[in-house]
Amino acid sequence: MIATGSTRGGGRTRRVDPAWFTGKTSLKVLPGPGGSDMYHVRFSRGARTKMHSHGGEQLLIATSGGGVLETYRRSGSRTRRASRISLGEGDIARIPAGVLHAHGSAGRSAFSHIAINVRRGGRAFRTDWLDVDGDGRITGRL
Repeated sequence: MIATGSTRGGGRTRRVDPAWFTGKTSLKVLPGPGGSDMYHVRFSRGARTKMHSHGGEQLLIATSGGGVLETYRRSGSRTRRASRISLGEGDIARIPAGVLHAHGSAGRSAFSHIAINVRRGGRAFRTDWLDVDGDGRITGRL
C-alpha cells in the first residue's frame, strides 16, 4: 500500500515535550519507510533540541532556514562540544547511534528538517534526553 504525506498543511502532529527543546518547536508525523519513524520538525528562531542521543541512527534533511548540528563528548558528568555543523536547505546529516548531540535553529532564522529515525532490530526507537547546565555539567535526565 502506498502511503502519502506532506510537509505542508494538515496531517498528524505529535505532541512535543517542551522539556526537550528551547523555544517553540512543532513536529509533524510523515509516512516513513518500514523500520523507521519520520517527522518534519520546525524550530522557531533560536529554538533547538536539548542534548540527547538515540538508540539507532538518525538522518536529518534540512528543508528550510539555517540550522546547526552540534555533537558532544561525555566524560563522567561533564560534556564538551566536539563539532558544530551548519545546516542549510538540502543538507543531509547522518548521526550514528549513541552520539550525544543537539540540533535546531542557528539563531538568525527559523529552521526545519525532516528527521528519519532508524530502528534497530525492529525495536522501538529510543531517545535519551539530558539536562545540562551552562558549564556542560549533566544535571539530570529529561
